[in-house]
Amino acid sequence: TFELKAADYEGCSRIVIAIPAAAKKTISSVYLKSSSNADITGEFKKVNTAENVITVEGANGYTAASYDVWEYKPASLDSTEVYTITIA
Repeated sequence: TFELKAADYEGCSRIVIAIPAAAKKTISSVYLKSSSNADITGEFKKVNTAENVITVEGANGYTAASYDVWEYKPASLDSTEVYTITIA
């Protein structure tokens, strides 16, 4: 579980979370702490599918690794927004 403050990322328009697929983890919950702890887990949409595998090449040409990727793309990110994100 970690906290993400929109104010720390001024000018950003979305949140992207990537987890190595081999970890077999997922975003289990996302709460918008700055909005009465509203549960917005469903707003984080998984980008990759079996047909759309996202791989990232390792540093210095190491073998690419597959990632599970989620994106949250609201109309805007207000600097007062604070998210509590749990990966399990």
